[in-house]
Amino acid sequence: MANGFHTSNVLGLDAGGSKTRVCLVSRVDPSPDSISTQIFGPGNFRQMGPTGIRALLREIIPVLELTPSDTLVVAGFAGAGTAESQQAIRQIFIEEGFRADNAQSITSDGGLLLWALGNDGIALVAGTGSICIGRRLDSSDSAGYLEVRAGGYGHRLPSEVGGYRLGIGAIEAAVAIEDGRRQTPTSLYESVKEHFSLANLQHIIT
Repeated sequence: MANGFHTSNVLGLDAGGSKTRVCLVSRVDPSPDSISTQIFGPGNFRQMGPTGIRALLREIIPVLELTPSDTLVVAGFAGAGTAESQQAIRQIFIEEGFRADNAQSITSDGGLLLWALGNDGIALVAGTGSICIGRRLDSSDSAGYLEVRAGGYGHRLPSEVGGYRLGIGAIEAAVAIEDGRRQTPTSLYESVKEHFSLANLQHIIT
């Protein structure tokens, strides 16, 4: 036991809308060479829900040969910006065998970056979706800091620099050219046709 934690490994997760990056490091040997990194499927809590997060965790545990009761968790999940969602994820970890005191460090993907900044700075996440969060230390506030955010409302609402929105924008431009609604061709037209293996973009409906 060290620093009050009953663990020999640290599991780090950065769970986004398209993929989840997972790192495992030994607390005995925390050197960069000892870090094991793997990519799993999406882990956006808002999209996947508790069932999806549980399935993701059950995939990760055997692949990394984890002993959950001996593993400390530090995790950021897209779509988990509220205390309620973070508690729901924490409960899933506990139910899957992780000790309650080792599953406290669960936040949103943006919150994970802010922790790394000492909760005093600005984090911009531009992945499948996008969000910008800023925190400033403030002893006069009951939480110890002031926080403001913009974006992060999911793919159905504007996410100006998120990959999903940019992809939809490319498809919209390409089909406008296909329809003749946009007279000036762009390289997006051929790129979208090639991506979907279509000679006629009107077949993109299926």
